[in-house]
Amino acid sequence: MNLRIRAHAIPGFDANLVRVHGVRCERGQSVDLSVDLASMARGPLIRGEGRAYLLRREGSKVRRITTQAEQRQGFLPAIGADSHLARWQREHPQRKARFVTGQGNLGINSGVLALTTTGALGARGFWNGALHVHADGSLTRPAEWPVTEGFVLTGPNLVRDGKALPLVAEAFADPRHVLRFAWVQTVTGERVDFGHDELFADRGRLAAALAGVPQEFPLEVQVPVNDDAESPLRQVAVEKAVLRRDLEWKGYRECAEPSLPGEFHFLDGWVRMVFLPGLYPHHVLAVGEDGRLCDIVISGLSNRAGVVVAELAEDLAAAGYVEALLLDNGGDVGLFDVADNAWRVQPAEPDRSESWPLTAALIHHEAAS
Repeated sequence: MNLRIRAHAIPGFDANLVRVHGVRCERGQSVDLSVDLASMARGPLIRGEGRAYLLRREGSKVRRITTQAEQRQGFLPAIGADSHLARWQREHPQRKARFVTGQGNLGINSGVLALTTTGALGARGFWNGALHVHADGSLTRPAEWPVTEGFVLTGPNLVRDGKALPLVAEAFADPRHVLRFAWVQTVTGERVDFGHDELFADRGRLAAALAGVPQEFPLEVQVPVNDDAESPLRQVAVEKAVLRRDLEWKGYRECAEPSLPGEFHFLDGWVRMVFLPGLYPHHVLAVGEDGRLCDIVISGLSNRAGVVVAELAEDLAAAGYVEALLLDNGGDVGLFDVADNAWRVQPAEPDRSESWPLTAALIHHEAAS
């Protein structure tokens, strides 16, 4: 693979954690989609009210589930005894699996869909890109609906006709994938991504922030009163010193007149800032010049070490990829080599160190003869 990426890390983290790994479908090889419908039924993630959450019924109560480890309890692992891979192998005993990659955004992020021969799966929402994975391992733009063979995946489009595309704010269900937020603690102990909810609720502001326009936020955030599904929201203060520390930890610097990415300044009860781009591990489905599918996995640590989405689009186009779709991000990103029974990219987050729970996975395999 000739893809060269620009890797970045916040202060104190190593950009060498960020590496490119890929799987290319050669002739005689293909890719299947494995979906855990039970896991998908719990999504999508609800954002814009403090920490993102799923809803779960416990007896007569429906409560908000905010920790990632708890959100993924019961999700089907990608590998192991009862897993996406094991189920696929039982269904296709004559085929030889090669690699497993994730598609953990399916059903969790709105606008990320799988269109199959039996219908559409996922949470409907805005998307600006789609690729059709054919049974022979090739990739094209969808030419017909419904799908009569293979499957179609949707999401943020990075490259079209060999050219990097500008970011479209509406295409990103999670603004953290494109902007770097301070993970700040409020005076009452909650932790939130400062400024996230305001930009999530106003895609015009998100687009402006992506373009480098300074944004202003009050020194307070909105959080639920409790974990009930219908909990009211309350405004909670954020201390200036705490926000300053957490912004600086993410690579921001204080100055008198913020105008460049990474600069901020405190006003009377407000902060004015120019956002830095988000740093994340990412998983991309790309089309090579010969039309063959390329599954590209970039390792890192969410919000600490990774690639910038806009730069990734440019790097993919420069490497000769003619189409590219962003599939997955953060702690779900992984690549498992079935033949060697070994990780090429192990999911980086601690709650996924021993298991890889996903709503969906891609199974690379030798095509049926």
